[in-house]
Amino acid sequence: MGRTSVNPVSVLFFDYNKGSNTSKCKISDCPHPIMKGKHSMTLQKHVEQRHPKSYLVLVKEKRRMELADSDSDKDDGFESNNKKLKIGPLDKVISVTKKSLYIRMDKETLLKACTELVTINGRPLTIFKDSGMQKILNPITQSIGNSEFLPT
Repeated sequence: MGRTSVNPVSVLFFDYNKGSNTSKCKISDCPHPIMKGKHSMTLQKHVEQRHPKSYLVLVKEKRRMELADSDSDKDDGFESNNKKLKIGPLDKVISVTKKSLYIRMDKETLLKACTELVTINGRPLTIFKDSGMQKILNPITQSIGNSEFLPT
């Protein structure tokens, strides 16, 4: 089953033929009525470039849909730039602020994760000497208290 389309351009201005994989513009006197596929951005660009008055209708409809969607977001208790916030498995563990990241982790969990990197995931032990890994691990090990428990 395909994704739900959130761009109303195909419903408003095009008829899609699944057999030939073509979209036909419904706007009369269209100079280029047949287009390959049904990608919403391609169809939107067609309307924007060839039918400016119809494009205004599309913009108003998209704005109306966004406002309706943001109203449903308010019901959920989440609102961020008219987009739904997705809740992931780490949201209860990590809180992000502008300048810092707070993680609930203890020494044992960190050691087990690092051991798993080497033993199960097959990473070389020298990965802990890499500058990028050091940038990740140093703040964590410093906040835990003992920064000498990882191999260097």
